[in-house]
Amino acid sequence: MGRVINYETRVIDKHAKKKDEFINYIKSSKELSVCTQANRIQFSYENFYDKIKEALDKEKEGDHRGIRWITTIDKKSLDLIKIFLDAGVKIRHINNIPMSFGVSDKEIVGSIANTEGTDIGDSIFTSNEPKYIRHFQSLFEHLWKNSIDATDKIASIEDGVDLEDIEVIPNAPKAREFYLNILKNAQKEIMIVFPTTNAFLRH
Repeated sequence: MGRVINYETRVIDKHAKKKDEFINYIKSSKELSVCTQANRIQFSYENFYDKIKEALDKEKEGDHRGIRWITTIDKKSLDLIKIFLDAGVKIRHINNIPMSFGVSDKEIVGSIANTEGTDIGDSIFTSNEPKYIRHFQSLFEHLWKNSIDATDKIASIEDGVDLEDIEVIPNAPKAREFYLNILKNAQKEIMIVFPTTNAFLRH
């Protein structure tokens, strides 16, 4: 007879239980995909870095598929980002984080509201229901695909050429619409860079 799995979604308010929930979430995982605001990097380092290292050690032994992390990288977080990169965490940058959450192969853990600094937060939710796990896995993959590799972001910040307002538009029709709006609304001057001569002629 197979093992019975009870699926449930819970909101956790008590401080001690929240920390235990995060620890169990990391320890029981076979892969981790994390998406957090920049201020949660410090929180994770102070509270769970040893558990994260244990998961990464398992990856080296073939017992874990690794940790991917999406966050907002800025000058304040550079040193900690480098620590996590050196440990083996794969990190990418995105400007706007919709919410802080982590999804493993077994469950989803997320914050009910944005949390400042290194506080653990007012409440978190957790769920092992497959439909929620699939939803957050899909959300993470979308964000990962549209984010910037941490090494590129760090290099741009350290070189002093980081431009927060740059937007990548992967959708061709949307890019064309944006381009035409610039042409229509320009008052004095337009500066455009084309990758090739053919691209210039095409436009």
